[in-house]
Amino acid sequence: MGLILEVIGYSGRVAAHYSITTFNPFVIQLVCITLAPCFLLAGIYYTLGQLTVVMGPKFSVLKPMQYCSIFIICDLISIIIQAIGGGAASASLSAYTSSRPGANIMVGGLAFQVFSMTLFQLFWYHFLFRCYKERKYNGSAGFNPDYDDIRKGKYFIHLLFAIGASVLLIYVRSIYRLIELCEGFSSKLATVEVYFMILEALMVALASLILTVVYPGFVYGRKSSIVVKKGIHFKTFGTKKFKKNAAKDFDEDGSSDGYYNDKNNVNGNRSLSSYNGANGNGNGRPVHTLSDGNGYENGYKGDSTLDEKNSDNAV
Repeated sequence: MGLILEVIGYSGRVAAHYSITTFNPFVIQLVCITLAPCFLLAGIYYTLGQLTVVMGPKFSVLKPMQYCSIFIICDLISIIIQAIGGGAASASLSAYTSSRPGANIMVGGLAFQVFSMTLFQLFWYHFLFRCYKERKYNGSAGFNPDYDDIRKGKYFIHLLFAIGASVLLIYVRSIYRLIELCEGFSSKLATVEVYFMILEALMVALASLILTVVYPGFVYGRKSSIVVKKGIHFKTFGTKKFKKNAAKDFDEDGSSDGYYNDKNNVNGNRSLSSYNGANGNGNGRPVHTLSDGNGYENGYKGDSTLDEKNSDNAV
């Protein structure tokens, strides 16, 4: 959707080149090119949710689905605000009145987008730093064992760099558009083509190209299936109550959320252990558990299930 909007927007810009007084091409390029990167970011946000599952949610401040829920909602808010502003600005221009009020609304939408991207990047770099520390001091033992094949893929590390680079490129573009709209449609940033082509067109083009070459589905593998569990669950922000009850967090169907308390790991040492069907896993498949430095377990169940009655034995 983002790339389709880019194509439509630049088609309008090309048409406006041949008829600079025509109204419709101007509005098309203004609205479409401004909104398109929001949809590109939505794909990036979901990809980080997948990477959180692949590496292990214990390395992330948020649960996997929260990256989608929170930041895509922020994107939608930004899209709506910018669309309203773009509509107001175009209506003002068609009536030969000041477009400043509409531009101000668009500034608000872009400012909100820049804020949400800044917040996202803080979470992203925090996630990468924790994964780096785990790899450096404990190897791969602390990562989610169900996705070893994906992490061992030839281009998996490239995907991490690709996501980081794409977000930075779109971030630079958003800051440029924010400053451009603050200064107005008649400002130097808005009227000198070279600024637009480098700080808008080139940034988005490079971000799109990077994510096309290092495509997440290609990196994961054709047969890979990464389940990003639905639901926001704001309890994940690290409260003691959540940690205490994490082992008892079961679905109504009797299967767990996938994370259990490793009661044997009370000394804060990281552990990776598996339990077979004889210890309470009814289908005989392994249940993996991981513990962090506080003795709190962050293991992953894979596709095994437990009923609530036997969960203590399985742990």
